[in-house]
Amino acid sequence: MRRLTSRRSFLRTTLAAATTIPFAAPAILRAGALEDKVRLGGVGCGGKGESDILETSKGQDLIAICDIDRGRLEHFKKTFAPEVATYDDWRRIVDRKDIDGITVSTPDHMHAPIALAAMDAGKHVYVQKPLTHDVLEARRMREMAERKGVITQMGNQGHSGAALRAVVQEIQRGLIGKVREAHAWTNRPIWPQGMTERPKPADVPDSISWDLWIGTAPKRPFAPGVYHPFNWRGWLDFGTGALGDMGCHIIDGIYWALELTAPVRVQAEEGGVTSESFEKRSIIHYDFPATEKTAGETVRVSWYDGGAHPPLELLPGGRRRRGDGERDGDGEGREGGGRGRRQRSYPENGVLFVGEKGTLFFDRNRPRLYPAADFDGWRLPELEERNHYQEWVSAIRGDGKTSTHFGYAGPLTETVLLGNVALRFPKETLEWDAKAAKVKNISGANAFLERTYREGWDRVATAG
Repeated sequence: MRRLTSRRSFLRTTLAAATTIPFAAPAILRAGALEDKVRLGGVGCGGKGESDILETSKGQDLIAICDIDRGRLEHFKKTFAPEVATYDDWRRIVDRKDIDGITVSTPDHMHAPIALAAMDAGKHVYVQKPLTHDVLEARRMREMAERKGVITQMGNQGHSGAALRAVVQEIQRGLIGKVREAHAWTNRPIWPQGMTERPKPADVPDSISWDLWIGTAPKRPFAPGVYHPFNWRGWLDFGTGALGDMGCHIIDGIYWALELTAPVRVQAEEGGVTSESFEKRSIIHYDFPATEKTAGETVRVSWYDGGAHPPLELLPGGRRRRGDGERDGDGEGREGGGRGRRQRSYPENGVLFVGEKGTLFFDRNRPRLYPAADFDGWRLPELEERNHYQEWVSAIRGDGKTSTHFGYAGPLTETVLLGNVALRFPKETLEWDAKAAKVKNISGANAFLERTYREGWDRVATAG
């Protein structure tokens, strides 16, 4: 067994027990006994990868870790797991027969290749959000998980949080009536976007396996601090921009609460792409078929990033500030139970549900209702906390089920990433045929549903 020597802060944190919830993929047990420890490997051990490995492997057996950066490998090994095996090539972990499950915490463009190979080898996978880089990769992931019967989870940890689950419960029970429209926004990007040229190349440090980092993407020279370890998110070849980074977190609550399926139309009102990257700001609209939780024949969900927000007029008492196009305002009345005159503006990240009976504004753990007088005395139900990471591990051991298995996360990711396809065709409305997995009215858009991988990096065969 490889024992983890954790940081003090990590030791102070007791992970909440996993709890059964109503989404799952079939379980495959290594030995069929709950007392067995799950044997884990981790691909990507820096940044989010570090916490993904530490959180999932608590109380389990960490066998091996992988990273293209040997500095990260050495740090993790020295700090947490002196006996763990280390590799720079993820295929070495996938090939090991003594590993049951793998965490995948790499740049977006490598999520699907690694996870598909791991599932094809019969391994359970925990994959960071967004599930994939491309729309059709998400469908391949769902199909492979179903075919292989492995336990899967996407790393949108907020899905297991008590506050979001309570908001979803309240929307579904009709607190604000049927929902007419919904809005989601983020403060991202917090990395460079809008680039039109590639940087000056430099020699690759001896500590970095650059060809393995490039992986399925087109080959390009190394440039220090430009791609690895963080700023890759804004580059088209590697990341999925602000929408991809945060959409599977923030749109998740809307998609879940309203029981949405695939959109029928997607339009980028603002934003676009350059030859190299996403632009700095976008507004994207999705139209979904009506459900029992929505009003009208379709329901619109709008996404905002790069400083864009929903019209402040959607909040009672709010108004648009004249001049620079930014939105702000103030108004009389109560907000969050308080009384008096307050400035009303949007926080960095949030969700707004506009219903027949009122509006619910959700900023992390702070839901607010408008008009406040109509919901006097309302309090968010208190639900138990759940641990997204340990939920996956417990499901592997046959105890409970995962909440964002690929049967759920795949369609959610498809929806989110269709917005990035729309950014290739600003102002145009894409009509989406989910069954056929194609854009019906703009044939050129279908070329952006899935990449051609770099020669030598063939895809794993898909299910069915």
